[in-house]
Amino acid sequence: ISCCCGTQIALQALGSLSYICKDVMVSDGIAYLAADPGGVHILNVTEPNNPVFLATYTANKAWNVFVLGNRLYVPVTFAGEFHIVDVSDPSSPTS
Repeated sequence: ISCCCGTQIALQALGSLSYICKDVMVSDGIAYLAADPGGVHILNVTEPNNPVFLATYTANKAWNVFVLGNRLYVPVTFAGEFHIVDVSDPSSPTS
C-alpha cells in the first residue's frame, strides 16, 4: 500500500473475528465494536494475535461508539436514543 507521501507500507493481519462493524474504538487495550444490529461487542485486544471476547452491550442499530475514561457513549440514531454505559469492568457493561 502506498500512503499519501509515496512511502510503501506493508499491512499484516494479526488476528480476526467475524463481526460486521460500523465503527470501532480502542481504549487501553479494549476494543468497542459498533455492530449494527448486534449492539456493541467488547473485546480485549492487548494481544493482537489473540483477541478475546468480553461482552456485548445491547443497543439496536449501534453505528458509532466513543469511549472516554470508564464511559462508553453509543448514539442510536435511528431509534432516537443515546446510551451512556459504565465500562469500568469491560466484561460487564452497565447503563
